[in-house]
Amino acid sequence: MTPQRDLADGFVGQGAERYDRRFDSPGSDGQALRDRLARTVELIGSGSGDVLDAGMGAGRLCEALTRNGWKVSGIDASEAMVELARQRVPTASDRLVQGVLEKMPFGDAQFDVAVATGVLEFSELDSALAELSRVVKAGGMVLVSYPNPRSMHRWWKTRVYYRAIGVAKHFARDGREPPRGAPLLSLERFAELLDSNGIEPVGRHYVGFHVVLPPISHALPTIAERLAKAAARRAPRLGPVLAGQIIFTGRKRGAPAAGSARLLHRDESHEHGMVERRAPGLDERMVKAGEQIVGDQ
Repeated sequence: MTPQRDLADGFVGQGAERYDRRFDSPGSDGQALRDRLARTVELIGSGSGDVLDAGMGAGRLCEALTRNGWKVSGIDASEAMVELARQRVPTASDRLVQGVLEKMPFGDAQFDVAVATGVLEFSELDSALAELSRVVKAGGMVLVSYPNPRSMHRWWKTRVYYRAIGVAKHFARDGREPPRGAPLLSLERFAELLDSNGIEPVGRHYVGFHVVLPPISHALPTIAERLAKAAARRAPRLGPVLAGQIIFTGRKRGAPAAGSARLLHRDESHEHGMVERRAPGLDERMVKAGEQIVGDQ
């Protein structure tokens, strides 16, 4: 059984609606989810092609991309999450299916864009990336998120906070075990895995800032959220320390077919090494994936 299936059958599957409501909760944890969602929608932009949300959860991203003109398909390991997603995006219900990233029921080169946010850390990473690469057209966009291994917030929670109170006690109010992901890779190793699976890394974006640490952030959620927003807006270069997640954008190698919805290029001259820029003839919406990049310090 994959870590993703464990997550679906356990923590998420037993309370999909509660898990989904985390997006609306006050505080820096809820804000981190909203920030990742908003940045993902911004980077993908508007379009009329086919997009896959792998690990779609309750379909919030599917809903946003549908509003932006995309034809959305989605997959999630949790049956309960798939049902919520179908309720949220009924026009795409026949394209929202249950399954795991490591073996997706989609054709080769089926999508212009493939997205996987908040799920790779619970997957067999190399297999999941290989599948994402397989289902994307040559020249298409791959957008994935991965936990920031250098995050101050993550270090505090795993090394101090959870150890102090005990993980079981922390989640006792739910009566369920928290999700357990695989050990995190370095950012360099993660980029190498993208590359080895035919995905050229192009952009890196820090999202989900945390300034106030738990338990203070839990006691003062409004203040914690405001400070997180302020830090992201005023001090984006602190992302390597304050951001909880990193969004990687990449381009599937190969010559794109005529009329492809998206094309990304690597610009080696950019001061931070990775940026996406418009290729000749592309619409303005194709530029967004390379904007507001913060270099890995």
